Parts: sequence; C-alpha cells; structure tokens
Amino acid sequence: MPMLGQDRAVDGHRAADAGGIDVPPRVRNPWGQGARLRTEILRAASQLLSALGGEEGLTVRGVARAAGIAPASIYAHFADKNDLVRAVAVYEHEQLATCMRDAENLAGPEDTFGRLRAQVRAYCSFAIDNPSHYRLMVALRLEARRRHSHGPEAGSVIETITTALQRCEAAGLGLRLSPQRAAIMLFVSVHGRVALWHSNPEAGRLEDVHAFVDELLSLIIDPR
Repeated sequence: MPMLGQDRAVDGHRAADAGGIDVPPRVRNPWGQGARLRTEILRAASQLLSALGGEEGLTVRGVARAAGIAPASIYAHFADKNDLVRAVAVYEHEQLATCMRDAENLAGPEDTFGRLRAQVRAYCSFAIDNPSHYRLMVALRLEARRRHSHGPEAGSVIETITTALQRCEAAGLGLRLSPQRAAIMLFVSVHGRVALWHSNPEAGRLEDVHAFVDELLSLIIDPR
C-alpha cells in the first residue's frame, strides 16, 4: 500500500519480510542488559512499522528477524503482539517528546514564544514525517479511552505545551485563554491539521502547516 509521507529512515538493514533484505546476526548483549535488548526490540519494531506502513503486517517473528534475535527473546519482554504494539506506541511518544524538547532547545532561553512555536512545529513535523507511527499512537489512545484503561496519552504533550504557555505568560505575553485551555486548543487544532495532511499529502507543504501553527498562535497569544 502507498505510504503517506516519509517515515523515519531505517538505520542499518531491515527485516527480510520488510523488503527482502537480510539482517546481519545481532551481537549478544552482555549479561544483565535486558533493558538494552528491550529498546533494540522496540527500535526494530518501529523500523518495520515504517517499512510496512502500518501495524497490520507486524509480526513477532518479523520483529525478531529485524532485531537479529529469536522470537522467544521477544516473549521474555512482551506477552504477545498486542503488548509489543502498545509498547511501540509508548516508545513513539517518547521519540516525539525528544523531538519537541530538542526543537525547543534550539531557541534562545529567553525567547519563550520561539520555544513554544518550535515545540508545536516539531509536533507537526513528527506526525507528518512518521504517518504510520502517528496513526498507531492515535489509534491506541482512542482504544484506551473506549476501554477506560491507561494508554499512550496526549496528556504529556498537552502538559508540555501548557508549561511553555505558562512561561510565555510569565514573560509578559498575554494569553487570550488560560494556559491549560490554550494548550488543548493548540493540540486539537494541529492534530486536525495533520489529519488533513494525511488524508491528502499532495495538497500542501510542510511550510504550510508551520504557517498554520504561526497563525494559530497569533490567535491565542496577544503580544501586548
């Protein structure tokens, strides 16, 4: 199936069932480094998710082949495929948080508005550059809500944006809404804009999405 956008580049070789490329044997981790193996499994699953364009074709055996380990090694960390997929969604949320933090740090420490804008733009860029990952994150959030259970939530993103808005307010920039409500409005709006991109990626450019972010921020923040 055609992929929407370009997912993150795959480091090294992909699994054979993700494109027919053999994977070199994995070097065994030293004893006691189970956490490192778990991360390698999640990274391999993330790469396969990019290659396959969705989690439907993701299998424990395919992830094991991509990671260069036996399937039994995956079951030592994840109960089944569903458990692995949920963990991948959490892993992707962590990658998103890192992207937003790195973008924020590029702005000057006193440029509170610039740091906020960089964070929101980074969110949009991540969602557009990694469509299959983003769809999985959203789908599992909705599933968790239906089951009234804990899942990879957007709350951490909203909290991050709320903190950035509070810094803007403390720096003297006027907010037309409370930081919490403004953060929710920003999140819902950019999520909708990204969804439009995913439905028709040829309809615009990333620069258009960033321009949308800037216009949205101008409606929320009054520079006084």
